Amino acid sequence: GIRDVAVTGVQTCALPIWPKAAIANIDFRVIPEIQTQVAELMVGNIDLSLDIPGDESEALKPVPSVKVAYGGSTRYTFLILDAAGRSGDTPLKNQKFRQAIAHALDRNAIATALAGGGAKPIAAQCNPNQGVCLQDIPAANYDPARARQLLQEAGFAPGVSVSFMSSVDLRRIGEAIQAQLAAVGIQAKYDTFQLPAWRTKLFQNESTISLLGWGGSGAYDIDEAIQIFYDGGPADYARDPDLTKAIKEGGSILDRAAREKHYREILTRINERTYTVPLFANGATYAMSASLDFAPPRLDSPDLTWARWR
Repeated sequence: GIRDVAVTGVQTCALPIWPKAAIANIDFRVIPEIQTQVAELMVGNIDLSLDIPGDESEALKPVPSVKVAYGGSTRYTFLILDAAGRSGDTPLKNQKFRQAIAHALDRNAIATALAGGGAKPIAAQCNPNQGVCLQDIPAANYDPARARQLLQEAGFAPGVSVSFMSSVDLRRIGEAIQAQLAAVGIQAKYDTFQLPAWRTKLFQNESTISLLGWGGSGAYDIDEAIQIFYDGGPADYARDPDLTKAIKEGGSILDRAAREKHYREILTRINERTYTVPLFANGATYAMSASLDFAPPRLDSPDLTWARWR
């Protein structure tokens, strides 16, 4: 059920009335290998698995004992580019080179063919489920010819080499990006690391190009989506003081229209300067036993209070 809650000075909102849990006991298992998760689902040893990648979850759909459903998320996946030169004197300091990277990437193909789970391409560095995540701003379209032209204008010959890294779980998407960059003449030397090692390299000035996903701590507002990447801290590879100031000011704007105007300017500046390349808004995949009655939530973590046996 839903009940309305009114707070003085705050717009009325609807909150769920939680039911009494119908499943008495829930056992949680950590299964790192995706193929093992799939196998356990198929033989009935587990009843619910979260975030199985696109092709594996699609392969489960014909299995009568399993059903696949998709929910929402605040997570998004993007490239962070070293515009500030923290990792050294690399081609990424050249704005046209960064623009070439943005035009070289087919966001739609990456989202639909590789990310799965209801992922959708994005034009701005945030997830549309987050407040004021405006997607109707100028963004680089997929245009390999334009990418090659920008490389030439920037003074880089085909075969120019850059380093590129991600955590190991994003390897498949990283390899697709590597191939798309190679198609326009950018040779990305791609390395993957376990998440803690990758994060350490990012924070210690060792990232030229990084592929990463960020959920903004599950918050439903754009502040959490972008602030950490432009606050002058270890994840900030733009080092744009005007942008840092604007984002700080944006956090105190409560009027909806004024807030949209302010963040439209911020997101447009990020795209114009190509500090990052937005790729896709993540969805959430729920593969479950056909005997389980559970509707995936609109956003992030599942509340199993709502789960029922059929």
